[in-house]
Amino acid sequence: MKRPATLLLTGAIVAAGAVWYPIHAAAALCGQPSVSGVTVPNATVPVAAAGTAVTITGSNFMALTCNTTANIGGVGLAQNQMSVSNNSITFTAQPGMHGGIQITETGIGGANVSNANIAFYTAPTVSGLSNATPTAAQGNTVSGSGFNFTLPSGYEQISAKYLQGSTTCAGASASLSSDTAIAVSAPGHYCNGALALTISAPSDLGNPSGSQIPIYNNQVGHVAVAASGIALSTDAITAGGTFNVTGSGFGPGGSATLGGAPVTSTWSDTSIGITVPDTAVNNSAIALTRADGSAIAVSDKLTTVTARVDGISPSSAKPGDAVTVSGGGFGTTAGTVSLASASATVSSWSPTSITFTVPSAGQTGQLTIAPVDTGAPATEPSLTVTHPVTIQPGTGGAPGASGSSGSSAANSKPLTPAQLEQVTQALSAPPPPLPPAVVGGTPPPIPPSHPTNGPVALSLKSTSTTAKPGKSVPFTVTLLAYGRPVGDAPVQMVVAYEPAPDALITPMSGVTDAKGQFHGTIRLSRTPGEMIVLARTGEFSDEVRLVGSTVSAAAVGSGHATGVGALQNSLPYAVVALAALLLIVGIGIRIWLWVGSTDSVRAALVRERFRGMTRGARRFLARHVVQAPPEPASRRDVQPRGNAASEVDVPAEGEPTLVLGALGGDTAPDQAKERISVGP
Repeated sequence: MKRPATLLLTGAIVAAGAVWYPIHAAAALCGQPSVSGVTVPNATVPVAAAGTAVTITGSNFMALTCNTTANIGGVGLAQNQMSVSNNSITFTAQPGMHGGIQITETGIGGANVSNANIAFYTAPTVSGLSNATPTAAQGNTVSGSGFNFTLPSGYEQISAKYLQGSTTCAGASASLSSDTAIAVSAPGHYCNGALALTISAPSDLGNPSGSQIPIYNNQVGHVAVAASGIALSTDAITAGGTFNVTGSGFGPGGSATLGGAPVTSTWSDTSIGITVPDTAVNNSAIALTRADGSAIAVSDKLTTVTARVDGISPSSAKPGDAVTVSGGGFGTTAGTVSLASASATVSSWSPTSITFTVPSAGQTGQLTIAPVDTGAPATEPSLTVTHPVTIQPGTGGAPGASGSSGSSAANSKPLTPAQLEQVTQALSAPPPPLPPAVVGGTPPPIPPSHPTNGPVALSLKSTSTTAKPGKSVPFTVTLLAYGRPVGDAPVQMVVAYEPAPDALITPMSGVTDAKGQFHGTIRLSRTPGEMIVLARTGEFSDEVRLVGSTVSAAAVGSGHATGVGALQNSLPYAVVALAALLLIVGIGIRIWLWVGSTDSVRAALVRERFRGMTRGARRFLARHVVQAPPEPASRRDVQPRGNAASEVDVPAEGEPTLVLGALGGDTAPDQAKERISVGP
């Protein structure tokens, strides 16, 4: 009985020993694993795309006797996820595998672990740029995945640059925003090319600075920097001048058009200088194209092109002569040219040249050029106009005389060449400067402008100096030289003051006739008030003051009143007309009853009633309508006028007149006075 028990015990001990020995022996056989490198197909760096088979080389990978595991950048792999031999381990790259490779061999007695200095990286995936057309001030974002290697600070490094072809256009800074985004700074100026991105990390984590390798080095997309901040330096420029378009992202060169026509331009990245050609017109559209062929959107227009005058030929001419003004920016549509207020006839008009005929009423002075397509030139040329005036035999009378009768022997003699030259030069001289035109406010003082020592007398007369606002008053300008009428002399009419800007003179300019006279009308302003109108020719001018008023001359004490004037100061015309109508009807009925009634008693009664009505109507009209004219007045007001004098003569009976005194010591006796009617 003891023998079987002994045998069983002995067998158990032997079996236990058989089991313990291999396990213990296996633990003793798991050596220290070591990683010497990483092999990636067709690559010289330990970087592979996800899904690629990667081989780790080393020693003591004892898969048969030990349990082999791997950790690659924080991603663990079990033995059944790898192919293990004594000197190599093959695995499949997975996203997020970034960093050191560590192998562990585990047996019954414990585990042996390799170092983790040798690194492997799964290549990140880049999907593109957030903005393919940024401005020079806008940054960009590279999107994708697998950008964050979770390495110690400073181990992962990112850089970027903007390319222009194969040349670097601008450097850029790049930083990791997240595992899926990298921020890239703005280029700062125009670039048209790829954005190149480089991501690097150490292949030996024990020597991070000395083992940097490119994990990603490629172009992540095309960038065409857009122009921005576009503005015009001016919206008005003179033809031939230059204006600037400012902004950024213009590039080193390009082309420009103005109104569809090519123009000269100079380029920098932040400014484009455009030369305005002589053919440019107002509201010209600006079109800019960069050297890469892309258009720069310019919403502004060159609003105003101002004409430019270079010269005038000839500078002296007589009426009827052709004169040419050269310059630029006149436009293609014919505008107008005037000299003083005399309009010239334009025979040709081009952007660089204007030819016109000197008008008969033109006077020496600056031209007024008014283009249609462009603005008027800032400076306009002066033209000397010589007038071959005609001087008729005169009467020796005051200015305004017809020269048709009563001619004295002295005034019938022809003028000497010296006298004729003196008159011609005086009438061809530029008119004296005018004070600024005044509209409203206080009428300015207009000093007498007659030369006080010359033989020429100019007078301006109007048929009345008081009229209703908006009404027209005829006027006459008379020009005498040595008492003789001067014909073919230019006359310019000027409104020096008006209560509102609606007064009108017709015509504004012309020439004197054979009687030395020029006629027209002055339409007063519709606003009540005083007006001052001047007549000018050469060195000479005269003025007249007109009053637009609804009050009659009697009301202002002129000593002249009419029934119409009294009627205007009493009741409206409607009341007067009604009262008169009632009076006439009453008188008619009274006569009819007196003559035709057969009932004498009834007729007498009716006649008495209508007699009372007519008496009442007469009393009404005498009290409210008809006013007795004021007592005749007589007044003489004298006002000094430089070396001359003027006076208002209002006789007891008759029309008041304005008398101008002597015009100078050399003035002929027949020029001593001139009378201007100032009655209504």
